[in-house]
Amino acid sequence: MKKQYIALILAIILGLIFMSGCAHMVPQVLQNSHKMSEEDYQKHLLASQDRYLTERLAATSQFPGMSKQLSPWSITIKQINFRKASTSDTNWMGSFRQYMLGFDVSADVVGHAYVAAAKDRGNSVKKYKADINGRLVAIVSKNIEGYSRDIRHNDWNNALIEFDQNGRTVSALVRQNRTNVESKDASLDFFSFVVFGDGLKSFEQAVSSDELNKSFLQQL
Repeated sequence: MKKQYIALILAIILGLIFMSGCAHMVPQVLQNSHKMSEEDYQKHLLASQDRYLTERLAATSQFPGMSKQLSPWSITIKQINFRKASTSDTNWMGSFRQYMLGFDVSADVVGHAYVAAAKDRGNSVKKYKADINGRLVAIVSKNIEGYSRDIRHNDWNNALIEFDQNGRTVSALVRQNRTNVESKDASLDFFSFVVFGDGLKSFEQAVSSDELNKSFLQQL
């Protein structure tokens, strides 16, 4: 009896060790998808370089299928399996691209909340071509992990940039599409990056006013 008891204890210990090891192998994007505790959220809010915008945009992640990741200079909102298709359709990638090229970045839940937040504090929002979106995404998405099978598309959406009454850049909302294939199914994950504070510095240094003017589409 005693030997059976000892064997049971050893089995439990080994099981816990195995489970602990597996937890480290879970992709970071899944770990960050878990619902953030209120305590952690408040800590991130206090550290944010734009608390107002963080508070307004973080609320959108409460919708089904959406999750958030916060840093002092950005908000990342992820929508996993935003679009799905069968790989039996040989043009599934083209279908995804065509849909996103026609996507109104100011009208979905995140875009609408972003524009409303900017206007509510007396600022304006301008829409820019996908080349501006791509350049900013390339900068801000470096620290956002995903799956090794991801194919990332930075130029399928337009960019939104917030300006204050003096014409200074306050924040930007840019999007990234990530396509995945598993067995016979293809999916598109949709990432929204809201960037402000220190997160804008590299972009402001890399993109000139002339380039912004050439890519300008409209003021919202």
